[in-house]
Amino acid sequence: MRCLCFGFLLVLMVCVSVWANDTFDDVQILERDVARIKATGDLRGGEKLMKVVVRLRDADVMIMGNDYRYGYLTLIPYATIQTMTYSDIGGHLPDQLHRTSPLYEANFDGQDQRWFAITYEQDEKMVDVRLMLGKETADNFIKTLAGHAPKTIGQYVDGVPRFGDDVAFRDCRVFRTISDDGKPKTDDFACLVMMRTDAFEVVGQDKNYQERFLVPYAVVRRLSYEHSNETSYMGRMPGIGAFRKAKHWFVIEGDETVALMLAPEIVADFREMAQGKSGMTINAYADEHKLQASAQAASLPQELGIPHSDEETLQVLMSAKTIRCLLGPGTRALWADGQLTRDGDARYDVSQVLVLDAIDLAKQTARLRSDEKVTPVRVVASRKGLTFLAVDDATLVITVFARNDGQLVCVYSQHVTDDSPQASQFYGVVEVGTEP
Repeated sequence: MRCLCFGFLLVLMVCVSVWANDTFDDVQILERDVARIKATGDLRGGEKLMKVVVRLRDADVMIMGNDYRYGYLTLIPYATIQTMTYSDIGGHLPDQLHRTSPLYEANFDGQDQRWFAITYEQDEKMVDVRLMLGKETADNFIKTLAGHAPKTIGQYVDGVPRFGDDVAFRDCRVFRTISDDGKPKTDDFACLVMMRTDAFEVVGQDKNYQERFLVPYAVVRRLSYEHSNETSYMGRMPGIGAFRKAKHWFVIEGDETVALMLAPEIVADFREMAQGKSGMTINAYADEHKLQASAQAASLPQELGIPHSDEETLQVLMSAKTIRCLLGPGTRALWADGQLTRDGDARYDVSQVLVLDAIDLAKQTARLRSDEKVTPVRVVASRKGLTFLAVDDATLVITVFARNDGQLVCVYSQHVTDDSPQASQFYGVVEVGTEP
């Protein structure tokens, strides 16, 4: 009997695991059947989003109503599927770009739309099912379905096709010169940057600028990054003028120079992906006093860059007097009432910049500056980097690694022993300065 019970529990655990991995409840179906809509109590009968649970089974897609007013069941065998399309449409787009995006729905204009459409054959007729995917669900849903269904999924981001391992970044701005009433005008325009297998693709997303252009990795001579405060070299580019607040600049030098501004929350991911895709090390510019004005962005000074050699990179790090940590993705954990709550998709608060200065390796001392607070820290050097430790209201550990490819990356961990224990860890890249 014990063996039988154990076997039953084992089977139950396996079933629950399969259900959890292949079942998605952050999904809504766009219902167009008037009778079904009126049955929910909405007598207008217009198309409506209804909550559903989608389970990706071995032979079919099962869509189950997840509302007491909407209990319908739809089964779509993979063998009957003709097309599958996913379209991620940002609410920030100008009207003309909204309308040209696949699966665009005018009734949801101004909202983020993540539509997944399945066209399949049923009783010799073509049937279309349209699902709205949750933001945190979409990528996993697409990957899981691709492992079940034999058909290729056509994917679009803001109307731009995405293939294979392409990665799209919104919240970017590109500097371009356009003709305004017959006069040349240089300005920054909202854009999407798609990092493809062999090229950067920049797509204008402004009502006044919607051009698209490619920069193949093969023609890129240098990738440069600078985090500027108030004014900077990049702020003195002709036609652009000086900016009075912090900016994150990313410069691609190829057949022409492309200057981008990045939103703070995407900097770490953008830099990491750009380096991985292009195979090039990104130079870090941190010392604004050493930056010299020039007529072209291509003249950013070479001497502040991070060399490719592992030994030279380590030497740059060991001689650093100031280190600025740019943090992005991470994890938070909280033990409230004895229960562990974990957020694996946490992001570091971009309003707080971690700066380590007054670094003295001989004395093993340094200072940590964050949000106008200054904390003494101990620094320890190793063969691969520097580790900074502070024990105050919280235990803080920051490690800066010199990677073999010449990049400098950092890990920031924080342990807080308040009424409830808390812990967090975030990852990012760094800038170094050789002056205090």
